[in-house]
Amino acid sequence: MRPPLKLSAKLTLAAAVAAAGFGAASDALAQGRYDRIARRDADVTPAGADASFNNDRRFEQDSYGYNTPSITTLPSNLDPRKVASALETFSREMNSLYAVLRAEERNVPSLRSYLVEVQGYGVDADLLARDLKTAQSVARHEAELRELDSGWNRTSRRLISIPNLSRTAEQAIRTVDAATKNVESSLDIGGPTLDRKALVETAVLLRSAVRYLSDTIEFTDAIPSSTERNALRINCNQARQQADRMYGLVFDAARPDRNYLIEEYRNFTQLMNPVIAKLRGNADRNLGRDVRNVQEYQRKFADLLLIDRGIDRDQLGYMVADLQQDVERFFDNTTLELLRDIPRNEEALASGNAFWGTFANFTDTIENSQDPADWSYAYGFIDEQWRDFRNIFSEINSEQARADLKEIEAGMNALRESLNLTGSFDRGAVADLAAQIETNAASIKRDAESWLRQSRPSYINTARADLVDYELKSRAFHEAVVNGRPLSELRQMENDLFEQWKLVYGHIKNCDTRERAYLASSARVTTPAFREVQVALAK
Repeated sequence: MRPPLKLSAKLTLAAAVAAAGFGAASDALAQGRYDRIARRDADVTPAGADASFNNDRRFEQDSYGYNTPSITTLPSNLDPRKVASALETFSREMNSLYAVLRAEERNVPSLRSYLVEVQGYGVDADLLARDLKTAQSVARHEAELRELDSGWNRTSRRLISIPNLSRTAEQAIRTVDAATKNVESSLDIGGPTLDRKALVETAVLLRSAVRYLSDTIEFTDAIPSSTERNALRINCNQARQQADRMYGLVFDAARPDRNYLIEEYRNFTQLMNPVIAKLRGNADRNLGRDVRNVQEYQRKFADLLLIDRGIDRDQLGYMVADLQQDVERFFDNTTLELLRDIPRNEEALASGNAFWGTFANFTDTIENSQDPADWSYAYGFIDEQWRDFRNIFSEINSEQARADLKEIEAGMNALRESLNLTGSFDRGAVADLAAQIETNAASIKRDAESWLRQSRPSYINTARADLVDYELKSRAFHEAVVNGRPLSELRQMENDLFEQWKLVYGHIKNCDTRERAYLASSARVTTPAFREVQVALAK
């Protein structure tokens, strides 16, 4: 049953004024058809990977000692065949999990964005197993093995927390977890691997976010009491010092174990959470933004430490109230003239009305139900109406209004993450990856052209045409991401671009001149970038 639609006083007034300007939006409730189209477009499967493309990694490995750690931390007497056997079991169980999740994704849409990740883990494990069967030592593959272990351990915790997951899916996840422990046992590492690099990066972002929050507290007019302001800044400074300590610990060569780092993280939350609690409900937008940033990096750090994430009901209520303020601010800054210029202006206010009503429904749900599955169900209405709201107002001719929309989107992302649902589509992150792919495409084309001129293979004209097409498509994809093209269009463009990359890869792996090392270096950066883009676009 759909939630009741409630309109704030400000939106009601706006509706009355707008009705006189361009007529009541009597047909606006037909927006459901747009929702159905959006759901249909989102119902896509991850881009498949060609078997021959995935299985041929020697091209990337032969140059510069690919993925060889500078200092190995694994025991020197490990049996590569034993590790390979454990990886084969892991890959087999991962493929079974993928089949289970595919069968459930229609009933649990939150699973969709994990399909590419799960498929990727299975492929990576299978390739590593093949390499280790003929390897003399495990050390060469330590970085890849640890990345596989830490990546799956994080994904596992996210998956198992998704509401409405069937017992079959839960059992399949636990089976992969058991296979992961066998891999860890074969490596004699005694427990889950932590992604130290990501922990260092997140610790830096966390302490910066706390510092920015402290600066905003100092200069905002929304905290009239100097005593309260100073107390908050002192607490922020203490939390930032603890974030500095966590950074030092994860960067330290001594590498404290996971339990020690978890204890340090809990010390940080004990310092930071009271500050966040005192700032809840404050109308200052900058404070709300800075609080969201701190909470986001807190969640990421906890995720990297493999801490099971609970759902804070009080925090959810705060986030919804913050979103409501952002929506009211958006309409405060949006004039009737701006609304008239929107292509779907006859639906604009009805969409705002529906979006607002979902907040009230969500608030009622978290107040009256103890079941997180009910909260996730109520959130689904917010997300559904948000997509329509964003599509309608994204073309508004106002920089301030577009900035307000970005604030609402940030709040939506934070709410989604707090519910342990799938990550949201981060257009900025995808734009960075698309830029990386485009830059590498230009380098690959330059180096490949040098090779082709020297070797003159029989397929030289085909190779040149494929390289030009790949560079053009990579540029077009980057521009489409930056220009805000819809997800359905980006998915198709990325799929075409990835197929073109496989053609290019098939050419450049045959390079037999000095450019081979440069091409291999570009290739081993490009393929992971595609995988990250595919994961992001599946959300």
